[in-house]
Amino acid sequence: MQKTNQKRNSNIELLRVISMLMIVLAHLLIKTSALWEVNSDRPVYYISWLLYALCLTSVNCYVLISGYFGTESRFKFDRLIRIYFQVLFYSVGIAVIMRICHFDLKDGWLNVLLPITRREYWFATVYLGLYCLTPFLNLALKNISEKQLRQLLLVLGVLFCVIPTCLYADNWLEDGGAYGIVWFVFLYLTGGYIKKYYADGRKKSGFYYLISILILPVSKIIVILIGKINIISAMLSETTISKISELLYSLNSLPITCASVFLFLFFCSIEIKSESVSKIINFTGSLTFGIYLIHNNRNLSGPLWEGTRINYWLAEKENIWVILAIWIVVFIVCAAIEWIRQRLFALLRIDKLAVRLADFIQRIVPSA
Repeated sequence: MQKTNQKRNSNIELLRVISMLMIVLAHLLIKTSALWEVNSDRPVYYISWLLYALCLTSVNCYVLISGYFGTESRFKFDRLIRIYFQVLFYSVGIAVIMRICHFDLKDGWLNVLLPITRREYWFATVYLGLYCLTPFLNLALKNISEKQLRQLLLVLGVLFCVIPTCLYADNWLEDGGAYGIVWFVFLYLTGGYIKKYYADGRKKSGFYYLISILILPVSKIIVILIGKINIISAMLSETTISKISELLYSLNSLPITCASVFLFLFFCSIEIKSESVSKIINFTGSLTFGIYLIHNNRNLSGPLWEGTRINYWLAEKENIWVILAIWIVVFIVCAAIEWIRQRLFALLRIDKLAVRLADFIQRIVPSA
């Protein structure tokens, strides 16, 4: 029975790994101005925007995974502290190394020392906030009916996905939008809903995922064609026309949200039979959060992407293969660094420190 669970979880862990690969590639493309410097008359322009579109389901899938697994897990205060220690380690460690190497810090030391509250990593900040809410979200998932849960998801989906996409109303209810806690709650509950009622997934969802994603690069083609029509371009500014397409590239746009759910359902439907492959996937999955914290560090990401000359290889040389090679190398190097960090924390017994600190805090803070 244990082996069955491991295999079943490995398919979702594989999605976690692929999602982090997508996140690294997306950052590689947007942390520079390379995407916007590519000539729209060249095939590489559409290839680049297609690659970027394929990556945009990554964050949503990552949170869907949390909801999928979170419904069967118990809130642990020491896990919250362990995540904070991990974030603090990279925030401070990278800042110190950058200063030793005579690089200026993008933000001051206050941000470095308070990475969560100062949103040095927006995802880590919102994710930790979401984790604090999981006991109550799980209680809701356990006690409300399927119909009530569907209605709740429908309301949240319309308010934070359909209306922003269809009515040109990005961030109309809150400034956070796809980067806020409400959107993460929606994704978490969606992941929990899938776990309860669609755990086996749907294999055809992979096809629906591709259809949903293709809407984005097609929108780029339409925008270019519209811009060439004199009557329309005279009525609408170039910025307005471009903004319509950019809304579709938002994490909470209707096509991206649908694609995220379809991709998640597809991975729920597959089965990984090899135990050795499962172990590799699960091991790599344990490194993914660290990969994010390293390559997307605010003080490191600038010099990293400038040093790899992304603009040169994409906008000038139009060499997608070099871009893809840089992408894989960055992923592997960050994974190796995170593995070393895990060994160091194990040697220093940081996890035990987190448990003791959690016990101490829970003793001095009266329970409600």
